Amino acid sequence: MRNFFYYQLIFTLFFLSECAAGQIRPPHTLEHHPSPSDQKAFSNEAEILKAATQFARLIENHFGDIEVAGRFEALREVALVVGKTGNQADSKALFNSLIEQIEEVNDISASSKKMQQKTKELNRGNSSFKGVTPDQNLWHLTRWKISALMDVGHAQMQVGQTAAAIDTFEKAVVLAELLPNEDRLDIGKMGTLMDIAAKRMMEKDREGTIATIEKASQAAESLSQGSISLFEWTKNFILMNFAWSQLEMGESVDPLILDKAFEIANENSDKWKSAYLFRDIAMLQARMGEREAALTTIEKLIAIRESVTDRDAEDILDYNLIDTLKVAESFIQAGRNEDAQFLVQKVVNRMRIINKNEMEGIKSSIWRKIAMVRAQMGDIQGAFEADKLVTDETYQGVAIHSIFYAQIKTGDLKGAQKTASIIKNASIFKDLSIAQARRGDIDGATATADLICCNSKSFFEAKLRAEALRAIAAARIEKGGDDSVSKWALSQPTPVEKTYALLGVAEGLQHRKAQR
Repeated sequence: MRNFFYYQLIFTLFFLSECAAGQIRPPHTLEHHPSPSDQKAFSNEAEILKAATQFARLIENHFGDIEVAGRFEALREVALVVGKTGNQADSKALFNSLIEQIEEVNDISASSKKMQQKTKELNRGNSSFKGVTPDQNLWHLTRWKISALMDVGHAQMQVGQTAAAIDTFEKAVVLAELLPNEDRLDIGKMGTLMDIAAKRMMEKDREGTIATIEKASQAAESLSQGSISLFEWTKNFILMNFAWSQLEMGESVDPLILDKAFEIANENSDKWKSAYLFRDIAMLQARMGEREAALTTIEKLIAIRESVTDRDAEDILDYNLIDTLKVAESFIQAGRNEDAQFLVQKVVNRMRIINKNEMEGIKSSIWRKIAMVRAQMGDIQGAFEADKLVTDETYQGVAIHSIFYAQIKTGDLKGAQKTASIIKNASIFKDLSIAQARRGDIDGATATADLICCNSKSFFEAKLRAEALRAIAAARIEKGGDDSVSKWALSQPTPVEKTYALLGVAEGLQHRKAQR
């Protein structure tokens, strides 16, 4: 007997059928914030977390387009760690206070002004550009609140505060319903509701997932009035989001979902858009581990694109090869590297028969993607070889990030360190430092962390260094560190670095207790 959950989704989609008739990161000068706690060492988790809370409250908020870094994020992490110690009362109080603060935010104008200036720069010479409107500023504020609430809900789930987390998700849904519908399905009301539904499903909040999907379906009905093509895209968007969420949870995809997806793709009269729909299906089949089905669907989408008459051959080949590589990535996610390699080799073979002077516009794009996919497979040498064939500076330096993360994943930290020295990026140094700390190389991790923000002293670089310090502190404690580690944490120059280093001390103590 099929799960009622699946039938509910399919019913919603059939009901719909009947109705069819970028981060702006402001610079921040950091100053040392002295505190009475600065010279005191702590030996127990309660004292450490109390100090972390005090320092977190000294951090300024820094708003991005739809995210926030700073005080709110730090307080969320403190509440999470407090909950993991078993102190649910204080954890709940911290979460509740944070939610109230998020809801009370009514102005992110500093971010909006910077966003507006950046947008003006990008639109220089465009006489039709009127600037960022108050409605757009309100949209950014609402999207930011939704993102912040979903992050809090996820943290609440991590410490077993399920009922509270569901309430937090509902607050995000209420805000999402205030958004206007947009033709871009990823940013409007419907897309935002589906994003919330996918996250709720990942948290195993099934009832909330169904309710949110139904609200997204109602938004889709409104969005699609008078546009059958857009309506088909909307239905497919809902299906794919739901199916991928199932797979991420380790569940099987109901055959009814694939049947409906094929029906939508086959009925779409726009061949170019139809090929996109089949691409999504092929990626889903690959993620499900269905080799033959995925390969058959790829051939179908390629044939459809090649039958399009109003696109040039270079454009068609570019899309077909990139989509083939995207399906290869889905095979990798399913743990089927052999199938991924089969598709990568097909693309490589096709690239080799392109004449030297032909299709220069797509060669670098394709070789960059080949390098990225090879890196994901763990073929580091092959990734570097493909990256060397990228000659267009637009695409140079992109795949090397994928190579770095592949080296981290496979444990090749020496290789990752060499690659990081080529990239010279603060975020890369942060991730390398964390990996070194977790491997037990505390000296190496500390040296890498010191590469992050010693010159520019921007808040966001300090935040990245703080995340590295958190891992270093935990590793030092787990290796038998004493009160000197908390003194070291308190010696850090800024509130954000103090906060995260202290969190690492508390987490290290938790891990050490668990190992006894």
